Amino acid sequence: MKIDGIPVRDAHHVMILHISEQDARGRSKDPRNCAAAKAACRLHGVKEARVYRSRTFLLIERANGKPYWVRLHTPERLQKEIVAFDHGGTFEPGDYVLRPMPPAGQLGADRRVRPSKQGGSSKKRTPHRLGGIREVAPVDREIGKKK
Repeated sequence: MKIDGIPVRDAHHVMILHISEQDARGRSKDPRNCAAAKAACRLHGVKEARVYRSRTFLLIERANGKPYWVRLHTPERLQKEIVAFDHGGTFEPGDYVLRPMPPAGQLGADRRVRPSKQGGSSKKRTPHRLGGIREVAPVDREIGKKK
């Protein structure tokens, strides 16, 4: 997976994101310029951040000058703040823990649907889609390419 031609790696460490009141005053729904992205850019070595509902991407620049993106799981508490903010509410300042993606969500993980062992209903439910919020995070594809 690549973003703007730069490779993406799964994170291996927990990162704590401190969103200040000053960050929360912004009104941008843009994943690159929202309160959480501004706070993430203050983390050591982070040059750019993109915060989506399910994933957070941090651009890290190595000492040799070759950058790479680190992919983390956006915590549920931050997801709720993003949805509330994108619907016109305020962003609550505080500390949010960004964790590595769970094994099933890591890059290269087997995502085939396996049959349920418990039986259950075969009826498929239509997912509820929330409107008026930021775009969905890129998943296992190259983004940022000009078409």
